[in-house]
Amino acid sequence: MTQIVPGMHIGRGTVMEAPVMVKHGSERRPGARLRCDCGNIYETRISHLVADKNGRINTMSCGCLNRERSRAQGLANTRNHVEVGQRIGRGVVIDPDVRVTEGAESDLRGARLRCDCGNIYETRISHLIEHRDGKISVLSCGCLRREMERRSKNVQHGMSGHPLYNTWSTMMRRCYSPKNPKYRRYGGRGILVHESWHDVRIFVADLEREIGPKPGQLYSLDRWPDNDGNYEPGNVRWATAAEQTANREYQLAMAFLSWARTVHPEVVAEWATRAQ
Repeated sequence: MTQIVPGMHIGRGTVMEAPVMVKHGSERRPGARLRCDCGNIYETRISHLVADKNGRINTMSCGCLNRERSRAQGLANTRNHVEVGQRIGRGVVIDPDVRVTEGAESDLRGARLRCDCGNIYETRISHLIEHRDGKISVLSCGCLRREMERRSKNVQHGMSGHPLYNTWSTMMRRCYSPKNPKYRRYGGRGILVHESWHDVRIFVADLEREIGPKPGQLYSLDRWPDNDGNYEPGNVRWATAAEQTANREYQLAMAFLSWARTVHPEVVAEWATRAQ
């Protein structure tokens, strides 16, 4: 095996120190510490710096080379890539290219995310990409799974026959079940259910007190006045499909007006003058 020594240039990396012990699963293996041409310091196993029988070297940079290749080849898509700011379940990507360890495997492509609960977590890229069955393996730091477990352990509530039970059940599935066909429009974009409403008994009591029973079969629960807000006290009403569509269109119009006031205030001022 080729000896790795300080000063050796391997791809974009220059060896600073070798050998050093680097983490590999639950063990530590001989490796090297390098400085990338982009300025980052990184560590990797010696075997990743030596050409294999096909002449290929596993690690040629801190990761910046792979990112540049992906951009150049137009591979920044949902099959193998996530981006800063992208929402995946309850998590928002804050670093799309980190190396993670999972079980006995190390130096895996991963991402760092901030969960809606405030926790920071890391996971493999493959766990953030939608599979063929429409499922995504990791949707939170773990808080979502714990909530689902708590709900499954709840004692029988005796509410399955209540007129509002189906409303509650539909709301919960849309927000927390990736298998639900409408999950992308709800939980997939960060719409949540108020914590106390995870208990169907509290949900029913609050709705009957605040907005009354469901007026009829043409009505369903609508998030209002904030269509982008959560299902929570003060932000729900009974509405027909036409009323809900009007609510969404109004929200879009208000968002556009807010944008226009910021980017083109002179145009908005002209509109206001003409409207008078």
